[in-house]
Amino acid sequence: MFNAQNVTQRIFSKQETFLPILVESFRTDRKAAGLTRRSVEFYKNKLSMFLAYCESQSITDVSQVTTDFLRKYLLFLAESHNPGGVHAVFRSIRAFMRWIEFDDIIPDWKDPIKKVRSPKVDIPPSKVS
Repeated sequence: MFNAQNVTQRIFSKQETFLPILVESFRTDRKAAGLTRRSVEFYKNKLSMFLAYCESQSITDVSQVTTDFLRKYLLFLAESHNPGGVHAVFRSIRAFMRWIEFDDIIPDWKDPIKKVRSPKVDIPPSKVS
């Protein structure tokens, strides 16, 4: 028997985990938290790159983002970005994923970035005079 309410609930459930909607909600949260315009733009730029890559890999739902997928994305970025640029994208994705978990947007969801090591950024030693 067809149950319209169950179908509607599944549609809303899918919308809640749809990556572009989540990224937009995250940006709204960052604005509401009082981050500077520049910080919000930073998240927008870095997460837009992430969304484009996800789309190219047919990833549309946050539940499809795995630890392995994130590692492959960071390796992909390393081909065209310096270590600092890769680290910046990593930080943006980490903040986004933590927000999903902290706000309990998806009950019982496990943040896949927790098992991804932060990309190494060589920092030259400072000169001591």
